[in-house]
Amino acid sequence: MHAPPLLPSGKSGGRLRGDDALEEAVTCSAHDSLLFLAASGKAFSVRAWRVPEASRAAAGTAIAQVLGLSSAERFTAMLPAPPSWDGGRHLVMATRGGAVKRTQLSSFASLKTGKRSSGVLAINLEEGDSLVSAGLCENGGVVLLTSSSGRVANFEVDDDTFRSKGRAAAANKGMRLKPGEQVVSMSILLPQQAAAARSQRAALAAAGEDEGEDDDGDDVTGSVEQEGGVDPEEEGPWLVVITSKGIGGRRFRPSVGQTRACAFLLPGGGGAGGTR
Repeated sequence: MHAPPLLPSGKSGGRLRGDDALEEAVTCSAHDSLLFLAASGKAFSVRAWRVPEASRAAAGTAIAQVLGLSSAERFTAMLPAPPSWDGGRHLVMATRGGAVKRTQLSSFASLKTGKRSSGVLAINLEEGDSLVSAGLCENGGVVLLTSSSGRVANFEVDDDTFRSKGRAAAANKGMRLKPGEQVVSMSILLPQQAAAARSQRAALAAAGEDEGEDDDGDDVTGSVEQEGGVDPEEEGPWLVVITSKGIGGRRFRPSVGQTRACAFLLPGGGGAGGTR
């Protein structure tokens, strides 16, 4: 018997031009606003219905054309914004150089009409740095930064450890990077997910099964046995990590790893991070 493939072959989501690559996919309604973040640190917005509808096999339309831009921008994030552009939500941004910033989403409300084709500055970048990821968060959540060497740093979203700043303010240092290392992605745990991860972490520690990794690079292993025979596969939240290198065979299959998010909630939060 042969085990089923880890990843199905899937279907094409659109025809790509030249050396272009798919970066982001979101679901939204026609009247939602889409917030675009460029590598340069600028933010743009457009109503979803202004994006031309196309078939699954179509090549799509250039973002610059949809936004009415006169100059080229490289975009790193696309987010559906809530109708009110507020609701206590914040925009969190991370750069390749390890800088992070949290700004109230309402600070970008001027983009709601989609008439500011020049965009607004969302984060001031140091020379040579660029925006790598962005997402929406709420107080009580947790931000996870992943580096090119497989290390993860985390910090909680609150006014003590990661306070909100205005659009013109400087960013904070979110992860101390080694020479040649850079931040490649950012994940955000919602408050409910973060609470579940903290509970799992505490249960592991109480059971003496927590082999949490510190900055020296020890692995995190162990699991929580819950009453009632809960299937371990249903315990969560999980952090799924995918690498860019294939693992053999004729068909390209990226390496995939799955780890409970509680394994990354180190005492004291972010900083240098640890290898997972």
